[in-house]
Amino acid sequence: MKHIFLLLVLPILISGCDVVQYHKFRSYITTYYDNQEFVLNVTDNGNIHIEGIGGGWLCGWESEGREKVIYDSLCVLHNDMSYNKKRDYIVSTNWGYSFKGDIASIDVVSNADFDEQHPANASLNDVMRMLSVSLYPYILSGYKNTFNWEHDLPESFRCEKYLSEHVPYMGDAECYHPIDKRLTELTKSDLILVDFYTFLVFEKQPDMMKEHKLTITIRLSDGRVFSPTVTKIFE
Repeated sequence: MKHIFLLLVLPILISGCDVVQYHKFRSYITTYYDNQEFVLNVTDNGNIHIEGIGGGWLCGWESEGREKVIYDSLCVLHNDMSYNKKRDYIVSTNWGYSFKGDIASIDVVSNADFDEQHPANASLNDVMRMLSVSLYPYILSGYKNTFNWEHDLPESFRCEKYLSEHVPYMGDAECYHPIDKRLTELTKSDLILVDFYTFLVFEKQPDMMKEHKLTITIRLSDGRVFSPTVTKIFE
């Protein structure tokens, strides 16, 4: 009899893991993570990938107590309080992930002379572009302004395989807007809710040394400052 009971109950327990649930979400961003460190990598395309690591999950739409206070404060900060859309999910949501601590500024220097206008330790911001995506324009528009990646993929995004092949097909891709600006042209609003798919691209080659140890100083809106380094060898 015991075995018969288990045979009857087991399929119910298994199928329960795949039950579609519905919820009216007040905010589009459902989960915030934290970064304890930033690391830099030179991609196969020769660009600099900025990757936040450590910290892990911070808070989310189901949070309670202190975590809910943090979640609500971040939603208020990002004007993300009137999404009010009923959506389905299984186990957990698969959209609306972001990070605590927006980027406030990015500054790049090299330990070697780049050209006559850029000696060692001078800012290279005017010869580098930032390519990334952000949810902020979508949220700021009242959740109306979307982006068609299939038809409007920025030409500059083609220089980085990950951006051109992954971003257009990620979940809720139309809610993300491209960031494609020289570092000297970035405004504070450009850097709000920047995604972890963030790359720095050189607009020109160095005239002098081909090997450069780059220090990229990343300042966050919560006051933290990180200065990771990476060595790039120009072909």
